[in-house]
This record gives sequence, C-alpha cells and structure tokens, in this order.
Amino acid sequence: MPQFTTRAAPRPHPAHTENPMSVSLAQALDIITEHARPGRVNSLPPAITHGFVAAGDMTAQCDVPESPRCARDGFAIASAQAEKASFFKPVGFAPSHTVLAETANPGSIASGSAARVFTGAPVPEGADCVVPNEDATMRKGKLMVTTPPRPGEHLRAPGSDLSRGTLLLRAGELISPTVMAAAVRSRVQEVDVFERPSTLILALGSELADPEDVVADDTGFPADNPVLLRALLREHGAGTSMYHVVQDTMMDILHELENPEARLVITTGGTGGSERDLAARAAEEAGFSMLFKGVDMRPGHNCFLGERDGTLLFGLPGPPPAVLACWRMLVLPALRLMRGLDEPDKPVPATLAKGYSVPAGPSRIIPCSLELRRSRLMATPLDDPGTPVMQSMMQTGGFIAAPPGITANKGDEIEILMLRPRLFS
Repeated sequence: MPQFTTRAAPRPHPAHTENPMSVSLAQALDIITEHARPGRVNSLPPAITHGFVAAGDMTAQCDVPESPRCARDGFAIASAQAEKASFFKPVGFAPSHTVLAETANPGSIASGSAARVFTGAPVPEGADCVVPNEDATMRKGKLMVTTPPRPGEHLRAPGSDLSRGTLLLRAGELISPTVMAAAVRSRVQEVDVFERPSTLILALGSELADPEDVVADDTGFPADNPVLLRALLREHGAGTSMYHVVQDTMMDILHELENPEARLVITTGGTGGSERDLAARAAEEAGFSMLFKGVDMRPGHNCFLGERDGTLLFGLPGPPPAVLACWRMLVLPALRLMRGLDEPDKPVPATLAKGYSVPAGPSRIIPCSLELRRSRLMATPLDDPGTPVMQSMMQTGGFIAAPPGITANKGDEIEILMLRPRLFS
C-alpha cells in the first residue's frame, strides 16, 4: 500500500534544472523551517488567550478547590455519629445553619447537628461528609439518616481537581478554551504567548477589482484570492490580516512592498515568465533575499519565497487552485512556525475512494474531497480534467502530496494533508 508524505524529495523535473533556485518540495519545507520564526512574547491574562500559542509552560497557581468543598446540595454531618444508622434505627440530626457557596466562614457543627449546605459551599468544622438531598429524610424537623455515610462522601478535597503546580500546558502548544478555563480557575495571573503574525495579501493584476466592491457587470474581475487567503489565515490563527489589489506596475508593487508592517506577506499572480510578471523582480528590488524560486510540484511550481528583516514573502501564482495548493503545502507550515507551534501539522490516514496516477516529472498536489464512511475517512481525488475549478475547490477537504511515477488504486491507504484546522493542532 503506498504511503506518501510531504518530506519525500522527488527528483527535479528537467524543465526546472535551468533554474538554480528551484527546489524540491522537501527542500522548500526545510528552508521554511529554517527561516520561519515565532514573533515576540507577550504576557496576557488567560481569559483572552484563546488561539494563542504558549511561549512557556503553564502551571496551576493554587489547589482547586482551595479548601474542602461540598459536592452536592444536602446536609453536612460528622459521619462517625451515624456509623450505626439503619432503616430500623435511624440517627437524627438537628439542622443548625445554612452554608452557601459564597459563604466565607462556614462555622461549625455541634454533636448531633447538621448544617444545610449547597454545592460548592465550604465544609463546616466538625463535618466530614454530606448527605445529599435525595437521600435525606426529614421527620419532625430533624434529618433522619438511615445509611451510614462514608467519611469524605460527597466532598471535594483540596487539590482534588488540580493541585498547585500541575502542568496545564507546555510551551509550543495551542491554548484551548478548556485550558483557558483551568488557568483562570487555578488563579494564573498572566500567560506568556507568542504574538500572532500579522499578514498582508497583495493581489497583483490590473484586471482585478476590489472584492468588497463587486458590481453586477463585467468591469474587472473580483479578486477572489485575497478573500480565500484572508479567511484561511484567520481560520488558522494569524493575527491582523489586510489585503490590497495592486496594479501590474513595478511602481505600484514596490510601493506595497517597501515598508509592510506585516511579518508574513503573500502575493498572488505575477510569477510567470512574461514582461508583466513582476512579483519576484519587485520583491528583490524591495530588498527581499530570495530563498527559493520555483518548487518541483504542480500546481504552484513557479512560486517563490523571500525574506527581509524577519518578514517572509510568499509569491504565489494567480490561479486559485494553485493558490490553495501552495497555501496548504508551503504557507501553512510557515504560519504554524511563526505562531510558535512546535509540532508540524501531520497528515492523517485515509482510504482512496478512487485511484489516480502521477506521470514522471514534478510531484502532484492532488485535491481531494473527504467523507467519513463507517468510521473510515474516504478520499476522492478531484483530478478529472473536466471538473470546474471553483466547484472542485469548494469540495476540497485536503490534499495528497503524490511523488512522480506512482499509481494508487481504489482502496489503498494514503495520507491526507487536511485543509481545515484539526481538532488536535
């Protein structure tokens, strides 16, 4: 059964050998890993850290609960006084006072008395268990206990949920809503997090129109690439994200690239070989050092990566299917590293619902629709030449990074790089 990963380095295709800066997909990923770095570290209250990545280990700052607490509504008593209780010889307790969850001083109980308590209430001195309401029988104003309770029954001991110093999250892990809640409850004051990378998307093309100013005629094509990329960036945890539609002139492109405030810049279009394809030339003139120009994969073979003062610039082709493939294979790994995530987004196993074949040449990045059938993830390659582009993109749930010269059959086990964020990042 074929097993594919993005790290398998294919042999360069002859069409790219004249370009000394063209790299394999594996080499591109190695370069990205070397140059994509987390941003500065900020300290934030845990209640507003959802989606950030921890820059240091997070530990509980107190026991939870801090003191013994009642786990049920009922009556707090001393269990020893009811150790001989039975249905035929119940033991009576006189209610003394009421203790609420917010009560600061729960008081104490005398011999033969019971305190009325509510869930979360502190335990009165002298009590070591709670008789819950559903087990309580009142007779002539007294609580009648017919079953001997156990010491500690229906009580929460200090630290029974979390003890002080418990590791809540390791550095490099994503802060989830449940971790946030645990941090707040265990009185964590501040959390060190990596700043989310700010991003800028430049859609290059004089034929393009602002996607927020769509008109009902054929004046310019609404720029769909920045809409696609900004949504993907937000979905995968990027910081502020802006986009501009830019004319196909060196002056206009240079103006956008000269002083971008973003740490991650993505251009779409202008990566071909014509005199109007200015993306790479403009990037170099703006001071970006080229890390690679061309990747031995299709779609997206004429993409590039530049770096300047810690800002990464991905130059992507213009066709949306190539943008989506380059996003998943190259930009997303960089974004995860820039967010501070330690673990790569690993592929998931799936079963082919339809076979495919890859000829000799570059690696193929094959979009797939995904469906769960009887607890098995089924992947259907969307590689039919006649499939409309936009319909194929809307159905895409992940990609296969297929090396050249391979044939895979229906029922084969393969690996899928998911497009959407996974539950476990």
